[in-house]
Amino acid sequence: MKKFLLILLSLILQLTAAGKKGNTDYGVVAVSVTGLKNNQGELFIAVYRNSASFLNKDSIPFLKFKNDIVNLKSEIIFDSLKFGYYAITCFHDENGNGTFDKNMFGMPSEDYGLSNNVKPKFGPPLWKDCKFLLDKDSLFIQIKILN
Repeated sequence: MKKFLLILLSLILQLTAAGKKGNTDYGVVAVSVTGLKNNQGELFIAVYRNSASFLNKDSIPFLKFKNDIVNLKSEIIFDSLKFGYYAITCFHDENGNGTFDKNMFGMPSEDYGLSNNVKPKFGPPLWKDCKFLLDKDSLFIQIKILN
């Protein structure tokens, strides 16, 4: 965690310097995903910028990554993001098939997490519940995996 915070601090300082040059509408989002059951597989992370693309199977997320899991957590830094609203989804691809698996009823069969730690009750999560505003140099988001 200390290494993650040092990297975040370094990026904040870089962006602050860029902001002094007139580039003040960008920031850093540091994400820490916790609550993973094991270190197997990878964590897939998707970043969305609007409700139209959020979890829409016909749309591509704004950003998407797969990240290693170390000590039951995964950390990633998104730098130089334009100020605005975002939402993040992630899932633990424990079996390594690269897809978010669901059972025959459409319910997730792999652990997942959402920004704002939303816990959907009936149906898929909603943009309005998961979105957050990036409007400053840096933002730290912790996502707890639902399992």
